[in-house]
Amino acid sequence: MTTRPDWPPPLPEIPAPPEVPSPIDGGAPAAQLADDTRAHLTAAAAALARSGAAVELRPAVGHRARQRGIALGAALSAVAAAVGWGRPAVGAVAAGLLLGWALSPLRAAGAGPRSLLLRAPLRSLLWWPWASRSADHVLLLALPDRIPSRRPPSIALGLGAPAAAVLFSLSPEPWRDALAQPLIGGMVGFAALVGLATRLPARPRADALPLARALGESAPALPLPRLRVGIAVVGGLYPWPEPLEILLQNGLPRLHPGHTLVAVWRPGPGPLRMEGDVGLAQIWREAAEAAGIPLDPAASALAPPPPSLRARRLGWRAVELRGGDDPRSGALAQLQRLFVHLDARAQAGAW
Repeated sequence: MTTRPDWPPPLPEIPAPPEVPSPIDGGAPAAQLADDTRAHLTAAAAALARSGAAVELRPAVGHRARQRGIALGAALSAVAAAVGWGRPAVGAVAAGLLLGWALSPLRAAGAGPRSLLLRAPLRSLLWWPWASRSADHVLLLALPDRIPSRRPPSIALGLGAPAAAVLFSLSPEPWRDALAQPLIGGMVGFAALVGLATRLPARPRADALPLARALGESAPALPLPRLRVGIAVVGGLYPWPEPLEILLQNGLPRLHPGHTLVAVWRPGPGPLRMEGDVGLAQIWREAAEAAGIPLDPAASALAPPPPSLRARRLGWRAVELRGGDDPRSGALAQLQRLFVHLDARAQAGAW
């Protein structure tokens, strides 16, 4: 295959992004965050609409706290262990099914025990700063409505109780008689403590809207004739990917996965990085190199799967971006170079 001497095309001069404020929200109980976020995004959408921006609000639902699913799994494990005390075979089968169910979120293949819980109503703000009528290729950049101040509890915490219930049900009868009450009582107590943790005030969370607005407001100085770029501020994007899944399936009915790229940006400490796992499409690897974004090693097998993995399972060419929450890190300029590179690929028919 011959290489074109004019590829890749030279990047035009990138305008400097505006200053980005970094407001921090005070701690609030997890149950209150959904209502606060909906009002926050509604006010932001109204302000953007008054300025003439093409913006819309999309409804969504999701789980705000990971602890509730862990607590429910521990409670169900206690029931399986109680059954296994008198009927070992039935208890072992029930606990084994529960363990497999709790493992499904690690593979981005299901919701696990949290699917039995009520989901909170959420909203997503969808803004199209680059909306050229001649553009036939789309890039959707998704950000969480709130930047998490710390990592949520590991999904591995939800595996201990069902695994213990399996081992308990398969143990000899004298062991079951000796361990039944402490084990079942410990599971119930663990479920109660983890469930109560959702009522405690959370640490302050940074607002991702200033980052989104600073990036979108650079659109007039950065023309992209062949690329349509949308910025989605997704309510409840972390710790679970359901709000992004709802947006991709129901909020973007006119977009075709073959002509659309999805980037999920989780702002955090450190420079902007791109996930570098084996499922990353080649177009993203080349775009990262052109924009000067380093590839990040894949996360641990027990780490929560990123929303981009769920988006890839749905057929979208998605990638995860991490870091870059400090305005001095140059993340916004790197994203602008990323946009320009993808626009050049679209013009050259190399999408």
